Amino acid sequence: MVNTDDTTKNNVPRINKRPLVANTPALRFAQLVLKHKAELSFHLTKMEPILNKSVQNLKQLVQKIAAGLAGMNAVMGGNFRKRLLELSFDILHNEGQRMMMAGSCERVWKEDSDLLASLEELEAEKEKAQKEWEMARKKLRILRVRKKNAIRCVEVLKAYLEEVREKQQGTI
Repeated sequence: MVNTDDTTKNNVPRINKRPLVANTPALRFAQLVLKHKAELSFHLTKMEPILNKSVQNLKQLVQKIAAGLAGMNAVMGGNFRKRLLELSFDILHNEGQRMMMAGSCERVWKEDSDLLASLEELEAEKEKAQKEWEMARKKLRILRVRKKNAIRCVEVLKAYLEEVREKQQGTI
C-alpha cells in the first residue's frame, strides 16, 4: 500500500523539512561529530550486554571457588593447611609405631604436598578470577559512562543542528 496523502503511517502530518545546508566548516564538523557519536553510542549499546554477561560469569566463578575453599575449610574444622599437616604427622606417627613399609613416608608426604599444591593453585585461580572480575566491572563502568556521554553529545548536536536548520528554513 502506497501512502499518497500528506500523513505518515500513524496519521501524523508530514513536515516538509529541507535538509540542512552545511555551508560552514563548523556545521560540517558538527554533522561529522554527530555521525561518529551516534555510531559510537550504537556500538557501546551493543557491547554493554556482552560485557555485563562477562562480569556476571566472572562473579559466579569467584563465588564457586570461594565456596569450594570455604567448604574444604569447614570440613577440616578451620585452617585447612594446618589441619592437613596435623593429620599427616598423626598418620606418620601412628604408622611409624607399626614399622612402616619402605616408601610409606614419602607417599604420605607426596600426597599431602600434591594436595597442598592443588589448594594453592585453586587459591591462585580465585585471586586471578577476582582480579579479572574487578577489571571487567571497571570496564563496564567506563563503558556506561562513555555511552551516556555519547548519547548526551548526540542529543545536544541534534538539537543544535535542528535549530540551525529551522533558522535556515526561516531565512530561505
